[in-house]
Amino acid sequence: MSDQHIMSALQSRLALFASTKGLSVAFEGVPFTPDATKTHLADFLLPAATDNPSMGRGHRRYEGTYQVDVIAPSNSNVVALRG
Repeated sequence: MSDQHIMSALQSRLALFASTKGLSVAFEGVPFTPDATKTHLADFLLPAATDNPSMGRGHRRYEGTYQVDVIAPSNSNVVALRG
């Protein structure tokens, strides 16, 4: 497992979610030109230090935060966006 594998799995799920909602996604590190009149999502992986909780047995626990931002036009209904 690695950050790249984790990011790939999370991005697959985000892409599926976005397609069901009719949203586009600005994936981290991929060129994207947003439409200023439409809402879209942007993802970011914020990795933390890898941990070894097994006292030297080679186990690795990957930790961090997967952040998804919702970017919407300035006149959007915030209550509807939270839904």
